[in-house]
Amino acid sequence: MLRIVSLMILLGLLTACGSSAGTEATPAITGDSIPAEQSTPATDPAPSQVISWVENLNVRKTPDLKGEVVAQAKENDVLTLTGNKTSTTETIELRGKSYTEPWVEVTTADGKTGWVFGGAVKMPGERKGNALNTATKFTYPCFGTFDLTQWQRSSTSTGDDESDVSSAGATYQKGGQSLEIVELESEYYWEKKYTLKDTGGKVLKERTIGILFDVMPDEQKMLTEKVTDYTTSPATVCTRSEPWTSTEYFYNIKPRPDMVRGAMTTRQDATVGKGMTLADKPTTGKLSKMDGFCGSLTGADFSCSCAYNVGDTYQGDPYFSSDMDKNACVSINGSMQQLTKESSSALTSLKRLANTATKDWMVMKESGQVLYFGKPLEDYRYTDGVAFLVDVLLASDKKVTEIPVRNDGYQGMAIREVRDIPADAIQMVKNIRQQGQTNTVEIQEYSTADYRIVTRIHKSKDNGTEASEYGGRLVLLTHDGKTVLDEKEVRGTCGC
Repeated sequence: MLRIVSLMILLGLLTACGSSAGTEATPAITGDSIPAEQSTPATDPAPSQVISWVENLNVRKTPDLKGEVVAQAKENDVLTLTGNKTSTTETIELRGKSYTEPWVEVTTADGKTGWVFGGAVKMPGERKGNALNTATKFTYPCFGTFDLTQWQRSSTSTGDDESDVSSAGATYQKGGQSLEIVELESEYYWEKKYTLKDTGGKVLKERTIGILFDVMPDEQKMLTEKVTDYTTSPATVCTRSEPWTSTEYFYNIKPRPDMVRGAMTTRQDATVGKGMTLADKPTTGKLSKMDGFCGSLTGADFSCSCAYNVGDTYQGDPYFSSDMDKNACVSINGSMQQLTKESSSALTSLKRLANTATKDWMVMKESGQVLYFGKPLEDYRYTDGVAFLVDVLLASDKKVTEIPVRNDGYQGMAIREVRDIPADAIQMVKNIRQQGQTNTVEIQEYSTADYRIVTRIHKSKDNGTEASEYGGRLVLLTHDGKTVLDEKEVRGTCGC
């Protein structure tokens, strides 16, 4: 149904409104720019009236896109509501935004009565409508205004569908900056991500819009938009979301939602990219003071060093640093803690699992528990099955193309999700090996008086003579190593 909607809207509403989309803002690379709201007529309409915010809005004989056109309303025309509206809603894309609303019956100024899509009109005082975004020219709140015709397209990427997740992306360059746009889609979620970086590869801003389909029966699916601006201190986070009521499969929806309706909620977040937090209190002792190796040095001060931040930020002081030897420090609750490197056989153990295992790697028990090589995932001090298998595969000397999974009596909705874990892990390892030209995961273990830190890091990009880029996970545990307190995806660099 929505495939037809998308086609008809191009022939009807959007074709018409595209001819007068309004004056586009001057392109800016990093400056915030709010999409232009449509102007309100000089005379405020009555409460029973609405305003058309698109040009040449079709007024139809029946409430659907196939209805006969009986009149047209220009942008900012006042229409009188008859009080009738459809009991069902429809999702239609207008000027780069998705609207899910009913059809409403209206009367034009010259007395003609018909139906218009509710998303194309606004009530008195309602803020609705934006300048037309296109594939190459767009403006997003908190993120900025971009004209990609002024940027050079430097690369494209298309992922395979082995892990049930399809991906497509492109990277653009201008003035030393880069803008990466990647779209991910699976049966369970859809996401489009924009990442703006400076000349050194540091992330300046990130914008994501997406929806999670795999929610509990009593939960509402939400289309969510989020922008994180790392150029401010603390980082600025802008978010907004709206319910997603369409029951149509998402891959049928073209074009995809470009923005979320409503005003952004803006907050300052000092924790973004700044360090680990405690999900529990230590069982003994107190946090050690900032002294010794961590007292005056940051990762940038080491002659040979590794420095990691949360996610893909590269922004601000690192919250984990090491001298690629015995010394390291980590930020816990905003305080730098000196670490002592421990001897660890974790990498050897993972390598042995992949190289000697002859039976099923994963077994789904009748109780609902999933065992990995005969043990619960927690026994390996992992909380994520995909992350665990990725490390096993990277540690292995063998090229594994299929991970065996056996169902030992389990029946339930989670069977599909568990069977997706191996495919996702294999695909991630394939991407890592292609990008980083390395097959190895590096696992190190450190401790303080109260905590234990495990780093599981792999090379994500080899920069030759420059510091190479690494990614992976940092895990914060109690000192006995039995309880995971926090776990974060990290990205950083190592080099001399």
